Amino acid sequence: MTTMDEFRRLAVTMHQRVRQLEANGVRLHRKWLSNRERFIEALKEADLPKSICEFAVPMLGQMADRISNLEKSLLGDISHD
Repeated sequence: MTTMDEFRRLAVTMHQRVRQLEANGVRLHRKWLSNRERFIEALKEADLPKSICEFAVPMLGQMADRISNLEKSLLGDISHD
């Protein structure tokens, strides 16, 4: 096998691995969003001071936005490579 063949094989393997990681990241993000919604509903239904929900719900929304932006940034970087 030539060095160029080895390089091509490595490039294909790396590309496949990146796609697997990408798919796994999207799956985990969707799962996190689903869990976040259930958590927010549980907070609202619990007998907690209103201030906790007023703090936690927006904070979780900000976290979701940041994760989404990071995901878009990473996927954009990967697709340009």
